[in-house]
Amino acid sequence: MGMQLSPIPRRDIRPIEEHSRDLVLQPTNPTQGPTLAARDADMGVPKLVASASGTVIEIGPGSGNQVGRYDPNKITKIYGIEPNRGLHDKLRESIKNAGLSDVYTIVPCGVEDVEGLRKYGVDQEVFDTVLSIQVLCSVPNPKETAAALYRLLKPGGTMIVYEHVKSEDMISSKVQDMYNIVWPYLLANCNMNRDTAQILREAGDWAKVDLRLPNEEDAALAIPRIWGHLTKALKSNAQLDFSNPQAVPNRFNYILWLQDLLDTTSEDYRDGYDPEREVMGLDMCVPLFRSSQSYLFQPYTYRTSLWSGILISGCYRGTGSSCIYPLLGCAQRPKWKFIATDIDDKNISYARQNILRNDLRTGIRPLHTKPEDPLIPLDALGIESIDFTLTNPPFYPSPSSLLASAAAKSRPPHSACTGAPIEMVTPGGETTFVSRLIGESVILQERVQWYTTMLGKLSSVSVVVEELKAKGVTNWAVKEFVQGGKTRRWGVGWSWGGRRPREDVARGVGAGVARHLLPFPSGFVFEVEGMGVGDVAVRVDGHLKGLDLRWQYRPQMSAGVGFAKGNVWSRAARRQQRRGDVKGNAENEDSGDDEEEEWALGLKVQLLIGKDGKGTEVIVRWLLGRDSVLWESFCGMLKRQIVGG
Repeated sequence: MGMQLSPIPRRDIRPIEEHSRDLVLQPTNPTQGPTLAARDADMGVPKLVASASGTVIEIGPGSGNQVGRYDPNKITKIYGIEPNRGLHDKLRESIKNAGLSDVYTIVPCGVEDVEGLRKYGVDQEVFDTVLSIQVLCSVPNPKETAAALYRLLKPGGTMIVYEHVKSEDMISSKVQDMYNIVWPYLLANCNMNRDTAQILREAGDWAKVDLRLPNEEDAALAIPRIWGHLTKALKSNAQLDFSNPQAVPNRFNYILWLQDLLDTTSEDYRDGYDPEREVMGLDMCVPLFRSSQSYLFQPYTYRTSLWSGILISGCYRGTGSSCIYPLLGCAQRPKWKFIATDIDDKNISYARQNILRNDLRTGIRPLHTKPEDPLIPLDALGIESIDFTLTNPPFYPSPSSLLASAAAKSRPPHSACTGAPIEMVTPGGETTFVSRLIGESVILQERVQWYTTMLGKLSSVSVVVEELKAKGVTNWAVKEFVQGGKTRRWGVGWSWGGRRPREDVARGVGAGVARHLLPFPSGFVFEVEGMGVGDVAVRVDGHLKGLDLRWQYRPQMSAGVGFAKGNVWSRAARRQQRRGDVKGNAENEDSGDDEEEEWALGLKVQLLIGKDGKGTEVIVRWLLGRDSVLWESFCGMLKRQIVGG
């Protein structure tokens, strides 16, 4: 018999919202009420639930608080794991009211009851989404439950969570420990002080973890909450099997990197996934050598239910017969949209078949082009701008170089090659093709936010980056993709805009890539010893308010964002400000109302408890700007003022 997720004594079986789900759970901060359900709505839980897609497991649905928040257009099937049969009648009523009776199945057993789950069609690694909203606090064995949920997810699937966690604040943490002596007995086994975020991270191999405090949340509350998404990693294997998503790790890594590039350079500077953001991309075709030999391209089927995600519009050149990148992108984030171009009739035909099989007609538009056409045909398509381009150009400059490379290998390849010869050769090789792409980007400039390519040779990274620098690009990113510790590829992206990606996204490489090929660091970290976060916040906020910055500090987030039109911290600028020649700090104004071109520098300052638990760690993040000298000057100034002040 499986374990009970939320055990409630038989003598007291009432709807769970009459217990911990609908009680004021902030004893030290009663203004956060009146009910947890209302608080959930304020924290953006409806958007989280609406991002669920494909085949879904909802753990502990109770009487159905979340049922009405699903987007029916994204849902294939929902299984509600609710072992408390006393809640089933109300749950069925909620399901009916939401119009989900045909797709929602109630499963009356625990997540570890493998045989019980199978009776209802619930098996391992078959689910696109696992939804956990305020449940893991009350399960008897949270580590076992988290591991069981991980096993239910498909590789590439997403776990969506909103859970309260152990406070990182020392005083609040001790308050939690004190309350928790009696708390579980009063509130259906709810535990205040579980480190649920860490438990989830350790549940399995995640390709991506994006857990954070809601914007309005204060880490020092008695019951802080985290929300976000965890994406299950694809397993590396020796051969590529296109009926299995585990076979495409480097391709999937490329898509994940694109997500990070866009997430960390969004207009609102949120540094995270926005389920409502609409994005467009282009998957580009490559001019190929022609051969008199005919090749049969077998279509490969990818099921949309393998991944879940958002709307992005992009362009992928050389989509190929499998149409793999657009399928991965749209399945991972349903709101992404692709224009997929190719010059081969058979490739386009098979790509259309795969798009239809996956019901992605509205997300992917295949387009037949000619070798002489622009790589990025925005004008021909009548499109003003897109968010990204992606391409995986052939390595080889000629058929003879391909054959020579194969003959020189003494061992079998670590991964299978799925490309036909005409898909693996382009005149001049990958660097010549990318050089052409760079040339078009010089003309199009910011009509594309991010131009990207995947490269098959480490030597090509140097050639591409040096050409970018020669063309005047100051904002680029380099990423290394590793498949099973053997096969390596490299991603290079560049932008003519000023929004800077997070440092791990822009400089995500191993020791093999020379440091001079990487962009200027967009992160700066220093420690303030002997001072708590509150004291450092007063010092940071006070100093930056005194400068001619647009600066806003949010105490509940221990973070602030600022924008400057130049070096307003220099002695000359401060003297000018004292004379009244410049206006003061524009605190609390919405920086999004101004054109980005007005600002020479955008930055974020985040304060965290120091590693020793006593001091404060100051993390400065470069958000906007093209001048690395100006950015470096600000970082040096801030450290001198805070540490030496």
